Amino acid sequence: MSLNVRMPTVEFRSLLLPPIRVSLRAFRSVARPRCAHQAPHATPHAAQCLAQLRSLHLYKSAKAKTLLGQHKLMTFTPYKVAPPSQSQHKVNLVDSSKAPIMIAEDISLQELYDDYVKPGQMLHLLHNIPKAVAENVDKIQTNKTADEFRNYSLMKPHDAVKKGSKDITLRDQKGKQLGQLKCIMIRLSSPNAYFRHCMDRAYQFVQSGSPVEFRTRLRGSTAKIEKIQAGPIDKWQWMHDHWPHLRPDFILKSMPEGSHFLIDPVSDGYIVQFVISLKMEKMPSGNLNARLWKVKKGVTHSVKSGVQTQLPKMMRQQLVEQGSTDYSVNSGLPKSQALAGY
Repeated sequence: MSLNVRMPTVEFRSLLLPPIRVSLRAFRSVARPRCAHQAPHATPHAAQCLAQLRSLHLYKSAKAKTLLGQHKLMTFTPYKVAPPSQSQHKVNLVDSSKAPIMIAEDISLQELYDDYVKPGQMLHLLHNIPKAVAENVDKIQTNKTADEFRNYSLMKPHDAVKKGSKDITLRDQKGKQLGQLKCIMIRLSSPNAYFRHCMDRAYQFVQSGSPVEFRTRLRGSTAKIEKIQAGPIDKWQWMHDHWPHLRPDFILKSMPEGSHFLIDPVSDGYIVQFVISLKMEKMPSGNLNARLWKVKKGVTHSVKSGVQTQLPKMMRQQLVEQGSTDYSVNSGLPKSQALAGY
């Protein structure tokens, strides 16, 4: 005779509704850590991990009240863009609003900057560069891709993101202080429509009183070693000599009149970041540039002293290989804090 086996359940009782019974197995699957190893017989599911992979935010780091999580600053240094007059590259400026019309042919970056880029006149590349090509700097240097893709155009605010669009949420009214931080991420491989959309959003955000943090990358994916070790800066110097729409000074000039670098450009060799905002009546106290490097100095000292918590595993492993006895590959806490029971 077969026995009726009752599956274990969890019962939820409501004051007004009938009780709800849920399989205990299903309930446990909700509470199970997403990084846990699944049973061999279990149905495969998409890999998920609780590890927090956050990008560096200069504005937040400069205003941070703790050094926790600020180790990303350690590979960044101030980045100074060479004047456009130093570039020998020539570009074409095209009016693409209707039928393409040549406005200026074979002009220097200095002419482009002085005569055409203005507040509300944002520069963008006219044609898309294949991602496989655009994210390989060595390849575009060797193949002289910049000579092939040198047609640019200017766009005005609201060309890509119309007024009242659901694609953007603006402050109802510009106040005396800066608004919420907004982030814009662009690359050379960004499609034309996406790049125009980003620049239009950035302009409207700055105009409404929000600081906008621009993050320009050489490529989309980032190798793990690039997160703890700075790369050569010469690739970005070449990029800015040949692709003016990615230059921080060109982007700044195209933003609303009165815009300035709230935080000057910085780079780790793979990324160039900077923050642009209007000058409001009440600005953040202190110099955010000085504050940013003060935070970096503090976190560098904290790492060397062996008290910085929650460093990435690869960074801890690198410190151990360099002879540090303060960190362990198996724990995010320094050994002194782990032994003390933190």
